[in-house]
Amino acid sequence: MFVKKTLDVLVIFCITLVAGCSQQDSYTSLNRKIAESQPQNTWVASNLDSIASYFDSVPANIYDLYLAKGDIEHVQIAFKTDSADSYIIERFAESKTDIAFTSRNLVHFNRSDDVLVPTSGKVRVVDSAKLWLTYATTQQTKAGTYNEVVRFKANNREFLFKIRLHVYNCALPEIPTIPSVMGIDPNRMGIEGLSEEEASIEKKKWSDLLLTFRISPYFSNWIGQSLETKDMRVENISSPWAWNDPRTIEYMNDPRFTSVALPSHFLSDDELNKFLDVLRKNDLLKKAYFYIWDEPARIGDYALIQKEAARIKKFAPDARVLTSFYCGPKDGPQKDDLFAVFDYLKESTDIFCQGVWSLSESELRADSCRRAALNQGAEWWTYVCMSDYPGLSISNNFPIRNRAVMWRVFKEQSSGFLYWVVNSFDSINPLVPRQNLPHGDGILIFPGEQFGLDNELVVSSRLERWRDGVEDYELLKLLESKNGREASLELLKLVHINSTSQTKHSQEVAKFKKRLLEQLSL
Repeated sequence: MFVKKTLDVLVIFCITLVAGCSQQDSYTSLNRKIAESQPQNTWVASNLDSIASYFDSVPANIYDLYLAKGDIEHVQIAFKTDSADSYIIERFAESKTDIAFTSRNLVHFNRSDDVLVPTSGKVRVVDSAKLWLTYATTQQTKAGTYNEVVRFKANNREFLFKIRLHVYNCALPEIPTIPSVMGIDPNRMGIEGLSEEEASIEKKKWSDLLLTFRISPYFSNWIGQSLETKDMRVENISSPWAWNDPRTIEYMNDPRFTSVALPSHFLSDDELNKFLDVLRKNDLLKKAYFYIWDEPARIGDYALIQKEAARIKKFAPDARVLTSFYCGPKDGPQKDDLFAVFDYLKESTDIFCQGVWSLSESELRADSCRRAALNQGAEWWTYVCMSDYPGLSISNNFPIRNRAVMWRVFKEQSSGFLYWVVNSFDSINPLVPRQNLPHGDGILIFPGEQFGLDNELVVSSRLERWRDGVEDYELLKLLESKNGREASLELLKLVHINSTSQTKHSQEVAKFKKRLLEQLSL
C-alpha cells in the first residue's frame, strides 16, 4: 500500500513522460544522431555540481547513472538557444522499462539555483535551460543497462541527451532502517483562514511528501518559545489531525513511518493515558517518541523536562522521550560541561539528539557522547541546523555536503537523524525566508503557487541530495551486513574522511556509488 502511495505522489509531483512519438522518431534514429555529430550548446552534469558553471565548458550530451533497485538518481542537463521558444520534453527508451522518469526546472530563489519545479512535459526557454532529470527504479526492475534519449523539441530545433542507466542486482530496503525525522511548522504554511478540515488536507499534503523522501515527518509547534523567558517547550505530532481523531492512528500505521512524534503538554492526564493505551493496542508505542523541549540549556529546563517525562512514564514506562541539545548547562555546579546533560536527564530522556556543532568536528568526541548515551540504555541521534557543515543550509555547504550529512551519520554511528523544520518562512505570500537565519536554513519545501503551480509543493535540490545521502547510508549498511563494517568504512573513504573532509569532486561520488553497488552485487 505504501509503495502505491509513493508512486501516486511521484506522479502528482512530477509528470512521468512516455517513450516514442512516431516511426521516424525512435531511440535508434535519435541515438544515431547523437553518435554521428558533436554536441553543441548542450551540457550534462552530476546533481552535485553547479550546472550554470558548465556553460563555458566543453559541450556534452551523454551521462551514466548507477542505481540499485528501489533507488532514485538524477542528472542535470543544460542547453542554450538563440531564440525564445517552448520545448516539448520526450523520452525515447531503447527497450521497455519500469523505471520512472521526471523532469524539473532548476529555478533561482533566495540568491541560489535551488528550487526544482516540475515541467509537466513542456518548458519555456528564453536563452538557456537548466533542468534535473530524475530516474526511479522499482524493487522489480531487472538488473542491466537501460539506454534512452531525452529530446527537447521546439518547431525546427531540438536538443538531444543520451542517458545510460546501470541497474545493479541489489535493492534498497523499502522501509528505512534509520529513523530520519523532520519538522513542519503549521504556522508557516499559509493555512490561516482555512477550516480545520481544509487545514488538515493541506498539512497532509506536506507530510505525505516527506514520507516519499524516507523521512518521518512531524508537525512542530513552539508553544512557549521566548528568548526572554528561555521557555523552549515544543508540542509535536506526526499527524495532520488531532491526537484523538481516528485518522491519526490510521496515518501513523503507515509503515514508512519509522518514528512518530506524540503530543503531551496540552493533554490532561486522562487524555494522555487514553492516547497511550490506543497507541499500545495498535503496536505504535514502540516507534513513538515525545519531543517535549527544544535545546535545554539551564538547570530549570532540565527540571521541567524531568517533570513532563515523569508524567508520561507514569502511564507508559516504556514511552520514549527525545531531547535535543547542543550545549551543557549554562548555570549550576556543572556549568558548560556538555556531558552533564547525560547525567541530568538520565532518568527522563531515552533519545539524546545532539547537535553536530557541539561535537567540535571531533569523531573522538562524537564517540564519547554516543557511549555516554548507550551506557544509560538510551539512543544517540544527531541533528544539523544553522550553518552546520556538512549540513542542509546553503551557508557553508557546497552541494556534496548536503549528501555528506548521512555519510557522517554512518561514520559516527548515530542511530537517528533530526532536522528541525522544512518551511521556515517569514511570509508565504510573497514567499520570504526568515531573515534571522543562515542562508537556506530550515527551508527544504516550497509552496508551488509561488512557482506557477497551484495546489502543489516543490522541493529544494538540497532535499534531493540529502535523500541521495540516506540511500548511500542504506547501501553502506547492506555492505556492512555482508562484508563487515570495515569494508563499508574503507569504501566511504573515497568520499568522506571525517566531518571536515569530504571530496569536492562529483566524479569521486559517482565512483563511490558504482563500487558500492558492484560489491553488493557480487
